[in-house]
Amino acid sequence: MVGCPAGKPSEKVVEQIEGKLAADPCLKNIASMRRTYAYARRGWKIDPNRIDVSIERAGFDGLPAARIITSPPSQVGIDERERFSAAATYVVSADALDIWACGGSRSGLRHLPRF
Repeated sequence: MVGCPAGKPSEKVVEQIEGKLAADPCLKNIASMRRTYAYARRGWKIDPNRIDVSIERAGFDGLPAARIITSPPSQVGIDERERFSAAATYVVSADALDIWACGGSRSGLRHLPRF
């Protein structure tokens, strides 16, 4: 993966994303949440220009607040339990963030993802 050091977004880019996330009223307490950042997967390819962001309230299933920078998952599990969560996509080249869901996992969809 050329341009993808270790297949994970850089700490610097993630810090920029967290600054943008914290500006949203829904995520003002982001440091107290569990945040996961990974390059987006489009089909079988990894897209180093897009970073998928997944956020959950800390304590759900006993998971602590943390910033996790990881490689893209090979598959996505679906958890239908109601809880606070948020989802966003960040486009590196455009410095553009789309928070497309924030709130209850069943009621927090803001719009379909733009990226």
